[in-house]
Amino acid sequence: MADRKITLNKTFTVDLAGDSIWDKERTINPKSVEVTGITLRESDYGDGDVYWDAEITHNGPWEIYTDTGFVKGIMELLGPGWEGDFSEQGMQQDGLAHFDIHDHPYEIKDPLKLEAF
Repeated sequence: MADRKITLNKTFTVDLAGDSIWDKERTINPKSVEVTGITLRESDYGDGDVYWDAEITHNGPWEIYTDTGFVKGIMELLGPGWEGDFSEQGMQQDGLAHFDIHDHPYEIKDPLKLEAF
């Protein structure tokens, strides 16, 4: 299987839970962020291991890192069968979140269809 990339270019509002460990005083993160794109990347290492990750563009600060509302919102946007979470802190930036994808649907449509949202 070759490497593949799926990009979603729609704007969605994702509500934050306000529980990021990087914003304990609740002074940095907004109540919600606008997600402007999600790129899912599948990398095949040729030895049977396939790795998925996601880059999520948004209008918030990097301190949304670890916010459970953001994770929940992104997984809901991707739909049933997708499971993932933030990767390491060094991969996060203002306006860009990075996720490791732990599970995905058996059948993946290319491009993903999000008409229900």
